[in-house]
Amino acid sequence: MAHSPTSIGKEWTNKVSGLEVPATAYSCLSNPPSPSRFPRLSRPVPTMRPEYDVVVVGSGYGAGVAASRMARAGKQVAVLEIGEEKWPGEYPNCLGDAALEFHVSGNAGRDGGRLLDLECGKRTGLYHLVLGEGQNVFVGNGLGGTSLLNANVFLPVDERTLQLSAWPPEIREHPGALDPCMDFLYRQEPTDAELTRG
Repeated sequence: MAHSPTSIGKEWTNKVSGLEVPATAYSCLSNPPSPSRFPRLSRPVPTMRPEYDVVVVGSGYGAGVAASRMARAGKQVAVLEIGEEKWPGEYPNCLGDAALEFHVSGNAGRDGGRLLDLECGKRTGLYHLVLGEGQNVFVGNGLGGTSLLNANVFLPVDERTLQLSAWPPEIREHPGALDPCMDFLYRQEPTDAELTRG
């Protein structure tokens, strides 16, 4: 049975949330992407070599650093990413488009109850919610990993959060324990001059 993007988005939302979605929620679906004015970094799978010195799985912050260091050391590097390469103008810009880029996987059961292995949505979608027993994680799939979602933004922690029992006593009982770490991070923030270097 053929589905329109609108019906797929509505079916997915109904399946995941159990809520009826008004038809107007999906009236903003984008046209197919136009040819990008940016050069593509990714390559089709058939163009891969049969072997590499290093294979990096993922393309987020950590993977990007690892791949860069290995390439600068003269290694032949392959970076594998489940998501797609997107450039400005190709990201979802309304709820309907975002719903079509959503993927949910993992355990949909309750703690201690029967595990329900759930897999729905676009497997290579930009937004990926991984459900776990007692813990979930929201990640980004695409060339750039979760940085595509959080843009490397982080906020200072609320001191009250560090007093929760989940933290070790070295942090919980000493409010300034992380100050040296935060000072180091702030010194790493780029300046305009650093942003223009090649």
